[in-house]
Amino acid sequence: MVLIMVVSELSLQAQDETCGRLLDSGTAFALRFLREQNAARTSPCISEVIMTLGRARIKSAVPELVLYLDYKDPKTGAGPDGGGTTMPIYPAAEALFDIGKPATQEVMQAIEAAGSMVARRNAITAFHNIYRDDLVDGIRLLRKQAESCTTTSGRNGLATGISRLLEDCLSRGGQGAAACRAAAQTL
Repeated sequence: MVLIMVVSELSLQAQDETCGRLLDSGTAFALRFLREQNAARTSPCISEVIMTLGRARIKSAVPELVLYLDYKDPKTGAGPDGGGTTMPIYPAAEALFDIGKPATQEVMQAIEAAGSMVARRNAITAFHNIYRDDLVDGIRLLRKQAESCTTTSGRNGLATGISRLLEDCLSRGGQGAAACRAAAQTL
């Protein structure tokens, strides 16, 4: 039992060192790493790279981060036996929130054209978090995007995003609620 714990500890140390070297190699290398990992998504460093790019607010990382909106940190959520000890964490949604408003256009496009429900839900979460202090503006932007959207699926995704922001805004009450209602109205 002690030997297993020692081997596990050494394995985690080696992983931390590998991820650290990868992160020390610079933004261009980190972005190339994410592009190369997108199909297989097997590296234990993916979450750390995503979170580091977000914390550093690397705007050029936004297109790559959007591709990872459905990537769940394998250390979180349900385990192989179905049980889990923590809520699932989707690091790209958090990283896009860290980058903030410069990620707006790509996040709205992800809401509109998401390849999976998980990616769309996480794009809406990222957008909601980015605009949590300016829900009226966020609703306006989503409404404008929905008006120019040409697909039913895209309009539905954007409408879901509007509903989420509107629900939050209405729960806060006050004068902001009326402004949010007005922003949500179609032209």
